Parts: sequence; C-alpha cells; structure tokens
Amino acid sequence: MPKLYTRNQGGKTRYYGDFRDIGGGQLALRPEGSTRATDDKSVAQRLLAEKTLELTGRVPGADSGVVALKDFANLFIRDNPGDVTERWLS
Repeated sequence: MPKLYTRNQGGKTRYYGDFRDIGGGQLALRPEGSTRATDDKSVAQRLLAEKTLELTGRVPGADSGVVALKDFANLFIRDNPGDVTERWLS
C-alpha cells in the first residue's frame, strides 16, 4: 500500500508518496503546473490516490468498501467558494 510522507523543505512541510511496493518509486506529489511538492495535505491525499489508481488500476480503500470522501469534499468546497456548502454534502 502506498504511503504518504513529509519532508521539511524551505521551512515548509511538503508531501511525497512512496509507491515502491506497487511498482513505482518515491515521488513528489506535485499538482499540475507546480515544480514543487504540495504543502496541502488534502491535495496530497488526492494525488496519492490518483497515482495509486494509475499504477494499480484500483483506488486505495476500495477493497474494504470504505473510501473516505471528506477530504475531497472539503477540497472542492475550498476551491469553489460560494458554489457549494457543507449542508448540501450531508
């Protein structure tokens, strides 16, 4: 199972993924257009899931039937202020 880990670079905590156990390597979790690893945990979790899906064809947690969407919902709300509220996600 891929792991999320952090490194302190330039006074910021940045997120990286360890995909060695599924055929990948250790990668900086960089949003599109960025040259550095993200410092946002929600973005890092989304990027970790996307890369895991790319490497294995499966979403982490899908085998157990439990996939936490709270972080993704919060990220969507943050990126789209005024368009959606938490009330509509309940």
